[in-house]
Amino acid sequence: MPTTSTRALVAALALPFAVLSCSSSESAAPAGTGGSAGVANDGGVHPGNGPYGCPGATCDLSQSICLASADNAGKSRVDLRIGQLAVTAPKALTQPFVRDTVIGANLSLNVESCALYGKGQFSWLLSFDLANNTLTTGGAPIIADEAALKAGTCFLDTRDAKTGLDIKPATVSATVAADGSFGTTGAVDKVAIPIFLDQTGQNVVYLPLHQVVFDGLPSTGLLGDDGQPRRDGNCLGWYRSDSLAESENCLPADSNNGTVWQNGAHLVGYITVAEADTVWVKDSAESLCVLLSPDSSCKDDGATDPSRKGYCVQTPKCTTGDWDAASNTAGGAKDAYKLEANFAASGIAIKGVATQLDCSDAKPW
Repeated sequence: MPTTSTRALVAALALPFAVLSCSSSESAAPAGTGGSAGVANDGGVHPGNGPYGCPGATCDLSQSICLASADNAGKSRVDLRIGQLAVTAPKALTQPFVRDTVIGANLSLNVESCALYGKGQFSWLLSFDLANNTLTTGGAPIIADEAALKAGTCFLDTRDAKTGLDIKPATVSATVAADGSFGTTGAVDKVAIPIFLDQTGQNVVYLPLHQVVFDGLPSTGLLGDDGQPRRDGNCLGWYRSDSLAESENCLPADSNNGTVWQNGAHLVGYITVAEADTVWVKDSAESLCVLLSPDSSCKDDGATDPSRKGYCVQTPKCTTGDWDAASNTAGGAKDAYKLEANFAASGIAIKGVATQLDCSDAKPW
């Protein structure tokens, strides 16, 4: 059952439409050509509308299994936006309401012509520099609608005064093979990803991550619009046009695990308990530390110190997570929470790095 704090957060963010859920189960791509498995175009997942009419005849992006809004083909920089995140840890982020409403619906874009009914308020970007063997990742502003999506986005580079978190892109060494398979050869030391909870950009929660590693799921990697593996591909994972029905508004059903996308990549890192306690979740009047804690009694009532109301009680029980930051293992001090997820991402134009939420001052990085 969701905790009281989880229910409060969900109530404040309730959607006026069916939410999109994420499944932790994954399957390998059907056999194709190339060094890695591709996506079969013979009645399975394929470009264009699937056998049941999705994503729809009005979708400008429907000729790609990626639903990419920008084409990476022939470029030395492969730019992607995560569109689905199936979190498997920590447990608090796997609760259905948080998973579907806070994470899923905000990651999903608001492009009704392509049967995407989300909010676009949670944008996590990936940019592979194929020439220099690096991966840059970070958060981006709200993508409010289809016009904003086609205009492109930017990495945010700013500082949150209250938490002291730097919201800026981070770069790590990474290799991408000719068949699209990839992996980081190090870890992103730290990166804070914003989740905006309204269209104004004023209500925001941060995920302050450390030691983040990215790689592809088995037998998957970057794919081209035709579903075949390629180094300069337009997606990780693919849009599941084979099992979404236009008669159901292209919304997921139990038969495909409640997902619009087939995940194609994986990430793992951690959030320290101390940093989580600096992040305020306005809608539930508590810190991220309290939200992540499995114990509802860890929310300070402010009786002793009113300034601590809503933050984690400073006792060993409430400041202990499931991960050790120093060793980056499950042992040790357990002063952090492990974050792990599988994800899907599709091509998008990244204009550069900006301090403004409208990307108006974006500069190449």
